[in-house]
Amino acid sequence: MIRGLPDDVFLKDSLIIVIGLSAKNAVLIVEFARHSYQEGKSLREAAMTAAIMRLRPIIMTSLAFGLGVVPLIIASGYASEIQHDSAPAFSEASSVLRFWLLFLCYCFLSR
Repeated sequence: MIRGLPDDVFLKDSLIIVIGLSAKNAVLIVEFARHSYQEGKSLREAAMTAAIMRLRPIIMTSLAFGLGVVPLIIASGYASEIQHDSAPAFSEASSVLRFWLLFLCYCFLSR
């Protein structure tokens, strides 16, 4: 049991989806940084530019993803047990990733 939720295939599936979402965001930041680096910026400047450019879209995607599972959390009726297992994992993991993204971006960009 993780945080009172059963450790089943639905929870693991939820975590894999959230890991995929965060990996997609990381790949996009690296791709933007690589493009800026090839244009002649220094490595640090390219990474900073990419992080600044991608911060808003990543936050918007994470918020939309987190708010998109709210109907699953409050669901009732047919198959609601399945939705109640996977939805909290989606929302909690998305919230944790959003917090760490903001924290790390603040730490790196404030220097």
